[in-house]
Amino acid sequence: MTNFTRTGFAMLLSLAGLAAAQTVGYDQRYYRHVYPIRPSALRCGHVGTPPCAAATSNNSDLPANATGDELYKQFQQRSRAHDAAGAIRSLKRAAALGQVSAETAYGLNLILGKHIPRDVPAGIEWLNKAVAKNHGAAYYQLGTIYDNGEVVAQDFAKAAKYMSAGAEVNYWQAEKWMGIASELGRGVPRNRQTAIAYLNRSAGHGKDGDAQLMASFLSRTKIERFKDDEALGNAFQADFGAQYNRRYNPSGGGEGQGSRAWWDKVTGNNGQWCKSHPNPSCR
Repeated sequence: MTNFTRTGFAMLLSLAGLAAAQTVGYDQRYYRHVYPIRPSALRCGHVGTPPCAAATSNNSDLPANATGDELYKQFQQRSRAHDAAGAIRSLKRAAALGQVSAETAYGLNLILGKHIPRDVPAGIEWLNKAVAKNHGAAYYQLGTIYDNGEVVAQDFAKAAKYMSAGAEVNYWQAEKWMGIASELGRGVPRNRQTAIAYLNRSAGHGKDGDAQLMASFLSRTKIERFKDDEALGNAFQADFGAQYNRRYNPSGGGEGQGSRAWWDKVTGNNGQWCKSHPNPSCR
């Protein structure tokens, strides 16, 4: 039987650059961004931590007759200003008005207890409202919840169902998940060519060079079948390191200078990897 760890597969989704990813307010091993907030929020309100304390705000009035889009924008502004209570008020009203990104974000806040009482069933209900509108991020978040099994019973088939739907609407993170799942046979049939196709689709959005690196690795590796996510991750990291040393490290006979051109070449996405992964070699 294939062995999957709860965290290993999600970690594998971003092996080459998770440490430098944007802080998003909940555990990045499981969930990817809906909105940016400060790093200190990672101490609470995400998988494996207590709910955050309810915040207070003197700036919680909502503009009269504001649209859902306007309220969602206000939510983002208040989040950046660390006005947690005001942000939640704006988000909740935007979600009530049917703004689909707000429905997704509010659902996650409820699931994770982010400055509001944790309510997993209600959070999933809000995510399903967004799913009913064919929202890619909502598909991805629901799939991730069933994949990691921390707040609901782990169910790879359900995870794959939501991720597949997210990939159908071209949501890049769902495409990436489907790529690695297809390589490992996680909730879907094991098929390397399908895995490479999904990873290339994800890379084509220009948001994450990791998918292109993994697609390149799978197209070249002589290993026919990986035992589990850990085995795949280790082989991928070893291959990535070997390529880097050959192409860049002067002590290893690499090119030394012009490494930015190498990163552009190996990721195949116009330098996006360098933009999203600050690195001294990207110069």
